[in-house]
Amino acid sequence: GPIDGSICDSLGIDAVGFNEVKPINEKVELFPNPANNTLQVQFAKQETVLVEILDLSGKVIFSTGINQNMVQINLEHFAQGCYFLRAGNDSGEQKSKRMMIVR
Repeated sequence: GPIDGSICDSLGIDAVGFNEVKPINEKVELFPNPANNTLQVQFAKQETVLVEILDLSGKVIFSTGINQNMVQINLEHFAQGCYFLRAGNDSGEQKSKRMMIVR
């Protein structure tokens, strides 16, 4: 699971601008977090979801649509650092989580 007190948490940056209206899927799990070359994202249930990775400025640097309860994301081309993962469905529900890439 997520590591408490990780460097991303210590930055004191919130998921600004990521309104969590009714959160999508009660549970979105990221593992491993911190990640190295691969990140698995697991959802509580299967639905059509847009999964995005954003840098700390809020710029979308990766985006993929899925219709399953798990997706594996290749992180080899991402720089080490802190990011946000945002998942949203067709109803406008969103969930954001911090993630970290370490090499």
